Amino acid sequence: MFKPQIWSRDFDADGKWAGDIKFDDENKLHAWFESYHEYILHYAKLAEKTNTEIFVVGHEFAGISDKTDYWREVIKRVREVYSGKITYTAHHSDYNKIEFWDDVDYIGLSAYFTISDKKNPIVEELKEGWTLYIDELEKISKEFDKPIIFNEVGYRSVSGTANDPWKWDDNEEKNEKAQADAYDAMFQSIKNKDFIHGIYIWKYHTDPENEDRDGRDFQPYGKLAEEMIDEWFNE
Repeated sequence: MFKPQIWSRDFDADGKWAGDIKFDDENKLHAWFESYHEYILHYAKLAEKTNTEIFVVGHEFAGISDKTDYWREVIKRVREVYSGKITYTAHHSDYNKIEFWDDVDYIGLSAYFTISDKKNPIVEELKEGWTLYIDELEKISKEFDKPIIFNEVGYRSVSGTANDPWKWDDNEEKNEKAQADAYDAMFQSIKNKDFIHGIYIWKYHTDPENEDRDGRDFQPYGKLAEEMIDEWFNE
């Protein structure tokens, strides 16, 4: 999978993300998408050149994911230069609101669901937290007759990692078992679900020795979670 992702140092400074991109002015919205075409087609051509199997046409644009006609045009232009499978990464809060899933090959999302409100839940409790989401995902897969991919899923190695997996809190206690348990519950919940075709782990650094927040980051490298992931991928 090739997943171009817009990220800006301005986001870091203001605590924002790609989902904050939105426009009240139609002219500005149109101009943004024209610029985005140039950006995404550059990478689509590179994906074609490198025989990439799956290409992501957009990632977590929650503020403009309802601009269906614009996204259909993005997908159309990408298909003109790229022959592989196409997906879009929906934010976990809006995947069930997107109307252009019929134009892609996979329904994609960042699966950072809140599956527990406890600091140290057991695996069975975490699995229970997945139940509602699995049912919703199966429903949308059937509605559009499309398989689902978790274009991103990840947990930090801290207590309470399953509460709000996307959030950072530098005061959280390091807890490798919590991270491993969260992965275990996820794998148990999605196994034998034929409508889920794959997952991509967030994240491994290019330099695996590079860690954020004293080993409390998402990276599974060298942690209990890595052993759990390895066990499931080799099942």
